[in-house]
Amino acid sequence: MVSRVGESIAGPPNGVQQTAKMIQRLAAITASVSQMRESNTQIAVAAEQQSQAAEEMNRAVVSTRDVTERTVQQTIDSAATSSELAALAGQLSQAIRQLKL
Repeated sequence: MVSRVGESIAGPPNGVQQTAKMIQRLAAITASVSQMRESNTQIAVAAEQQSQAAEEMNRAVVSTRDVTERTVQQTIDSAATSSELAALAGQLSQAIRQLKL
């Protein structure tokens, strides 16, 4: 009987200590979960920023392609105009030679 009395006297403080340890562990788990949520938020923000940067780069590449295509077409048009002018210059030279005769 004396030993049971001793156990019951020792029991409650032990239970209080265990409860305190559990509270500390739960607080640590809660802090870890909060840190994981914060990390997930930061990762999501970074992913969104990277997505926006990729979209901007894509628009820049498309714009560069469009400018390049227009430049190529203008170069082709200029070459065609140069050929026409050369042909007209040849005709003009021939006409001038005929007038001199």
